Amino acid sequence: LRLLAHALLHCLGYGDKTEEDQKVMRKKEEYYIRLFHVKH
Repeated sequence: LRLLAHALLHCLGYGDKTEEDQKVMRKKEEYYIRLFHVKH
C-alpha cells in the first residue's frame, strides 16, 4: 500500500529528492494509508 501511495504522490507532483520533501511525502503516505486501513 505504501508503494501505491508513494507512486500516486509522484504522479501528483510531489518529489522526494531532499530530506524535507521526503518528510512531506512520508506524512502524506501515512495519511492515505490510514484512509484505506480496514480492520478485519
